[in-house]
Amino acid sequence: MQLNYIIKRLIYAIPVLWGVITVTFILSRMMPGDPVLLYLQTPFSEFDYQEMREALGLNQPLIIQYFDYIWDVIHLEFGRSISSDIGVQDLVAQKLPASLILALFGIAIAIVISILLGVYTAVHHNTYKDYAGTIFAIFFVSMPQFWLGIMLILFFSVWIDIFPAGGRGTPPDFIHLVLPALTIGLTYAAPQMRLTRSSMLESLGQDYVRTAQAKGCPRTRVLYHALRNALIPVVTQIGFQIAYAIGALVLIEVVFSYPGFGKLAYDSILTRDYPVLQGCILVMGFMFVAINLLIDSYTL
Repeated sequence: MQLNYIIKRLIYAIPVLWGVITVTFILSRMMPGDPVLLYLQTPFSEFDYQEMREALGLNQPLIIQYFDYIWDVIHLEFGRSISSDIGVQDLVAQKLPASLILALFGIAIAIVISILLGVYTAVHHNTYKDYAGTIFAIFFVSMPQFWLGIMLILFFSVWIDIFPAGGRGTPPDFIHLVLPALTIGLTYAAPQMRLTRSSMLESLGQDYVRTAQAKGCPRTRVLYHALRNALIPVVTQIGFQIAYAIGALVLIEVVFSYPGFGKLAYDSILTRDYPVLQGCILVMGFMFVAINLLIDSYTL
């Protein structure tokens, strides 16, 4: 049953990824500017211009370029960067690990904050502590990630000068991850905290909890068993948070000048590097589909 469902979802993922490829291809070609003009050495002749367009395959009609790209993707060929002449696979392989580390570290912060505050506010239901947790959730849910990142840079890098404002360090070190991961963690902890609180309140109202309390079970043991049941919907939501955090990396990495996968996608937009942009978005789409498949498999 589960294997059949997974196979069906994998089949459904094919048109989704095809749609991602198609939309990305169309939008990238609609961007203003000619990538050839960005990389030709001035002065250049018309012959140089046409020669480079032919080398990049941009002299073909768009429909031919589209089907050529689809054919290459089917054969796991994603082209070469226009700006650096490096294979897209190699560029993604270089940048993706740094972004995954940042995303997972940020989600780990979100999980810790959301579970601790969610349980705490549920236990102190309808008290000022619960109201303070609600204010925290509303504040960070309403706050744009880029603004929070800028405020963290201003406070911790400019005023106090504890953490670096950006970069990744040489070699990569933990301290450069703190501010961008905290930005991800705080913004995703807020909705997760509200879900944990609601689920925990529901668990605390179950008959088995009241029975355990009536029998004199220690409070920590009762809360532990209530939390185990309360985490079922929370774990599902965490999977979606990871998927959305990967998409949000573009904004976070630009704000903090973090040399990861999202920054690579952003730079490819500025330089009209079509192969890199298409490859980055395709990888994002694939990861999103894969994470959703894992979540669905878990909830079966």
